[in-house]
Amino acid sequence: MKRSLIYLAIALLLPAVPASGAPVSGDAAAGADDLLPKIAKVFAGNSVAVSFTLRSGDSSLGDGTALLTSSAYKLITPITEFWCDGSSRWIVDRVAEEVIVEPVEGELSSILSSLRESYPFEASFEGRRATAVRLAPDSAADSSGAAVSAGTSGAAVSAVQDGDLNFGDMRDLTIYSDPASGRVLGCTVNYGGAPLTFVVKSISVNPLTGAESFAFPTASLSDSYIVTDLR
Repeated sequence: MKRSLIYLAIALLLPAVPASGAPVSGDAAAGADDLLPKIAKVFAGNSVAVSFTLRSGDSSLGDGTALLTSSAYKLITPITEFWCDGSSRWIVDRVAEEVIVEPVEGELSSILSSLRESYPFEASFEGRRATAVRLAPDSAADSSGAAVSAGTSGAAVSAVQDGDLNFGDMRDLTIYSDPASGRVLGCTVNYGGAPLTFVVKSISVNPLTGAESFAFPTASLSDSYIVTDLR
């Protein structure tokens, strides 16, 4: 799977959580063209904690957690950890005992400026009725879910594809919410292989966390780890 798809999906799991932390109404959650501004608003002066279960197709990849701000994040999965303090990203492979450190710049803002959203449509998620909104880097979907032209700038999309945040083979990402409460249920990433599904267990909005909390402590690693610093 593409590493970028994992933290991209987590960054987009938050549209129905307002800054107060209370759920929005179903109408607000389902409003067309509201999703991306809502995500940006959540991150304004806040950090967001997410716990989730991750699946690839029908296979469970285990549970994970994420802590996110507008420019920094920490994503912990059973196999790989992603740490980013806004200027550097640490990709920690606990199985292979390897760490890659690389420079980054404006990941979340690049995502939000390059994605386009569909009109909301009815769907099913984990066996329950849901309101769905599809997001894509160069296309959107109409209310039936069919791909249509988004009228988006090709230059903006290319800048993201060629920069730090590579959309790779991502075709679209669909976020599902409860029609009544607006609570986010999860999302599915379609990239041509077995879809990645994130089932949200909990989301909370908290006071802003300092960037130092998102810098991976490489000094704490054992000597068996190989650290490759590309900065």
